[in-house]
Amino acid sequence: METHRQTDRQEQVVAIDSLSNCICALQVGDQDSIVAEFKSVEGEKQDVVQQQNMMRGSLATIRDGIHRAQRDLASPNYRDIDMRYRKQLIELKTTEMANSDLDKYHKVSISDCCSWSNRDRC
Repeated sequence: METHRQTDRQEQVVAIDSLSNCICALQVGDQDSIVAEFKSVEGEKQDVVQQQNMMRGSLATIRDGIHRAQRDLASPNYRDIDMRYRKQLIELKTTEMANSDLDKYHKVSISDCCSWSNRDRC
């Protein structure tokens, strides 16, 4: 944030120096061009200030999101989530393996029954 402020200050100093160089370079009698240059630089300054304010607003929104996410992660719902996830994954994989084994056993049993049944008919 400090470097951003320093950059903004440097840009403002450069703009002021540019304006003062323009004023010094122009003749005193050419007041219309001085006013036009001043308005141009003033408009650029307003654009920079507007961009700066937009960036500050975005930064504040992002910081609020970070704080909200940190609060959510500290809640009991997410405490020890890695351990709970691992337990659930192990349970799921074990259930899938048991289901697969039972399915294989069932298919073998049916084929054995069919083969015994066919043998009895002959």
